[in-house]
Formats: sequence, C-alpha cells, structure tokens
Amino acid sequence: MPSERSLTLALLLLPPLLRATTEHAAQRRRVSGWTGFDSCGDVMCSNQSKQLQQLVSHADTIHSVYVYAGAAAPQYNVNHSICYNGSATLPTGAAAFPWAAFRFGAGPGHLGPSEGDGSGRYLCTPTPDTLVTSWAQPLRAAGIEVMPIIDGGATIWPVEGRDDGFFEAAVTIAKKFGFAGWSLDVEPTVTPAGSGAKQLADYAQFLTTFSRHLASHGLKLSTAEPNGNLVNTSVPGSSSWINNFGGYSAVGHSGAEVTTMNTYYGVMPLTVPHLLDNDIKEWQQAVAPEALTIGFGALYAAWGDKSCGLGPAGVNQTGCLQKSLATCEANNINSVAIFEFNAFGCGLMKFPMCQIAGPWPPESWWPLLHSFAAGDHFG
Repeated sequence: MPSERSLTLALLLLPPLLRATTEHAAQRRRVSGWTGFDSCGDVMCSNQSKQLQQLVSHADTIHSVYVYAGAAAPQYNVNHSICYNGSATLPTGAAAFPWAAFRFGAGPGHLGPSEGDGSGRYLCTPTPDTLVTSWAQPLRAAGIEVMPIIDGGATIWPVEGRDDGFFEAAVTIAKKFGFAGWSLDVEPTVTPAGSGAKQLADYAQFLTTFSRHLASHGLKLSTAEPNGNLVNTSVPGSSSWINNFGGYSAVGHSGAEVTTMNTYYGVMPLTVPHLLDNDIKEWQQAVAPEALTIGFGALYAAWGDKSCGLGPAGVNQTGCLQKSLATCEANNINSVAIFEFNAFGCGLMKFPMCQIAGPWPPESWWPLLHSFAAGDHFG
C-alpha cells in the first residue's frame, strides 16, 4: 500500500493542478463547498486519497473548500490537538477532545481541563502538522482556497473576555498552513425577532471583530446561516422564518462571507412558486452583495425530482440544478456553495437527512457547476 506521502505527491502531479490557478483567475463566479478529511493517528486515513482525488479533479470548477478535520475512530482520538492563545500553548491531556480538529477551546462539558477554560480564548488545532498538510498542500497546489471550519458552540460569542491572543493565533495558524481564512459552521438556531436577538447580536459582533483581524492580514471569514428548516408550504413563496430575515442584517454586514442554508433544496418543491427566488431576494436585503453565497444541499433526493424535467427522476437528473443556477443568475448571485463535496456520500456521513449514496454532488452536476463558475448563461 502506498504511503500517505506518496499519495500526496502523486496528487500534486495531476494535470488539473497545473491549470486550476490560471482558470480561477478568469472566473466570474464562484463554486465552493464543505468537505472533510478523517485522520488515523498521525496521518490522514488512506481512503481519504479518494476524497482528495474528487476535489483536485474538479479544481477547474472549485474556488474554495470549507474543511472539517477530525479523527476517524475512537482509538485515534487521544493527544492529537493543541490549543493556542497568541504564542502560548496548552498541550492536550489524556481527556482530549474527541476529534483532531480545529475548534474553539471552550465548552468544559466536552473538553479536558488542559484544553481551555471554557471562554473560547484558545484556538485548538490538529497535531502533528501532517494531519493538516496531507490535505491542505494538495488542495492549495490545485489552486483551491482552503478555509477550515472552526468547530464550536453558540454560547461563547460575546467578544468581551476574548483577548487578542485568540485572533493572533488564528492569523498565525492560517498563515502557517497557507489558508485563505477560516469558516464557521455555528448555524445559529435563534429567532432574530425573538428571544435570540441578543445571542445573534453577540455573534455578529464576534464576526465583525474576527473579520477585521483577519482582513488586516489579507485573510477571510465565512459563516453558514442559519440552521432552520426550511419551507413553510402553507405560505406560498416563503420560508418558515421569512419575516425574520432582517434580523440577520448585522451578521450580513459584519465583514464575513455568509452562506445560506435555508436554500439547500434550491427551487424545490416546485409546488411553492418562486421559493428560491423569494429567499434570495430576502437575503439580498440582509447581506452585503459581495458577501452572499447561496447554499445547495447535494445530499437531498429532491434534486432528482422529475418535475424539474431534463431526464427521469434520480441522482442524474439535472433539471432542478439548472433551474436553481438560473435563478441565482437572474438575481445576480455570483457565488454558490455545495453541501458537500464528498466522494463517499452516505457511506461516510451518517446524517439522518442523507438521502443519496454519493458521491456528492452527483457526477452529472459538475458540467453545470463548471459552466456557472465560467460565467455561462443559464436563462
């Protein structure tokens, strides 16, 4: 079996890698997405080369990836993270967090006492560096921007009490590995017009502060908003929380890129007329134009509904994607994100909402996604 080092070197030599940076420079639009890599002890698990292969083979389409990192099984979960505040470190102990992931050093119910004080002042990273470089280097060589996801709960967002050491660590780590910035998958469940307004305001303040620190070093921040499902079919053309879009204005003008999650079904269901169109228009009122990305959930069977046309029902049906991209184009949306880029599909992700086996997205999507990234017309 080839070593992870030889697999990485082989991926670095793939022909698409030589073309990707130049092609990205000519793109008018962006296609980004979430992905993940499992670690096995000190190295990336051997089957994860398939995940890398999927990404680098489509480097002429993919602009950036938001990466989850973590251990594959409990036996790999000990002593593979280290936490920073500025240059100070807190080495992990025997009660390590259960993934070798990027995360906030917070949440004493989930972290050992040596991994932080629950304040979110520490940024924890996988260790050794090979747990990061084994996937980050091939992606960067392909011309794909890398923005790892910092895991963390939604109870630590007040900026008060978070000193500059956290932000210094975020900049230092990003530069060390050549990241374009950081991504957050917090998915606030608050209702902006209700009791959650304070929490959302705290989060927006944190995004503003974090974005400002990163931007001063040429780095970016991305956030996924919100974790809400999805369609209230009793109100044609609306989402279940459409009257609260305005509550996200502070988040949408924080300096962070905002990726929408209530749009994961695209134009579906077609029984709710203009659903995606209306949601995009509402988001455009809440988010700065240059910061808005529309998210599509490639794991949902609804994308293969035959009512969209262009072939029989099933994962190779592309009518819903074409209609969704056309809706984005009609609203001057230049950035979409896919949940998620995953060569294994349901075989790797055990989500209850997982509805197609994978890979995600289906191979039939890539020509359309490439056309969107290239600026082709979908009307």
